[in-house]
Amino acid sequence: MAKRIPKLEVVAFSFTNRCNLSCRHCGYDHLNRDEQTELPVEFFIRCLKDARRLGAHSANITGGEVFLRDDCLDLVAAGVEMGYFMTVESNGTLITDADIEKLQSFGDKVRIAISLDGMTKQVHEKVRGPNTFQRTLAVLKKLSKAGIPSRANTVLQTENILEIPQIARFTVDELQMGFRLLPFILEYGKGACACKTDGVPYEQIQELTEGFLYPFIRERPDANITIGLKMALVPVDIEGHLICPWGKSMIGIGPTGIASLCHVTNNVEAFVFGNLQETTLSDIWKKNGQLSKFRDFDPNTLNGVCGNCLAREVCRGGCRLNAFSSYGDLLAPDSQCQVVYNMGMFPEFALEHPEQNCWYE
Repeated sequence: MAKRIPKLEVVAFSFTNRCNLSCRHCGYDHLNRDEQTELPVEFFIRCLKDARRLGAHSANITGGEVFLRDDCLDLVAAGVEMGYFMTVESNGTLITDADIEKLQSFGDKVRIAISLDGMTKQVHEKVRGPNTFQRTLAVLKKLSKAGIPSRANTVLQTENILEIPQIARFTVDELQMGFRLLPFILEYGKGACACKTDGVPYEQIQELTEGFLYPFIRERPDANITIGLKMALVPVDIEGHLICPWGKSMIGIGPTGIASLCHVTNNVEAFVFGNLQETTLSDIWKKNGQLSKFRDFDPNTLNGVCGNCLAREVCRGGCRLNAFSSYGDLLAPDSQCQVVYNMGMFPEFALEHPEQNCWYE
């Protein structure tokens, strides 16, 4: 009997590598500024059509900075017309009033995620660069006024930890938007260095979440508030943790047509499945051997604490690129959870065999 191929549900586009900023925690080591390496929007629209035939219903568009491309909203419009729910991630500095008017016309079929890393000019611009704070703030307010479904994304760093409550209250209570806190800097690109120089120790993360964020979430059960911690580290009543569907129901497509595990892996050979200028999305999804290895991945083979975690069947060790970048091993544990375990702070209730030694480094 032929093996059943799961339905593709999510397409994650890295629409451009170019960016107008150079944030200190960026997942790129350097940015490709040559737009000639980007394929035209018609290519990505064709990918949306192909993905739709495979069952996809959601698409995420990120970069780089997607609004550097003047055809960004052409891709969004095409996706909406096909029946997709579209999410667009941006630093917010290049979105114009005309863009907001266009986004508003899509109604609830589109959600915008804007990076906000401080509630003061000094803090936000220490992370994002000069002349960014007021532009980002103005766009957030305009999105809110226009009623466009939006959220603010904040990467926790030593510079902004004291401003997190203010950011959360501003976006959720004042602007009526969603809020996503990313407590760890991912350990690839410039983030591999930034996590060591600007990352927040877990003890402080725990103090922030238990002292402010979790009570804040519990008081607003209908708000769109999420936290980028693995589910084993989050209280059972907090549902807004992130679970990535890598390998199972998602595929990434890069600006040059590379298909890979997700939108940030198109430059890492271990996660690349092929070039969509040379093969079809259907063939990659149904026949690619490298993708099949990720799809058939057995969480019980994970090393370190992840192999002993009761959440492993759902979490599957978290971001494989982050684990691979941290340890050089595709079966490595999630570096966030492993650090917490090595500190002796991993919750015992989440371990299948609490007595087992899961040390890994």
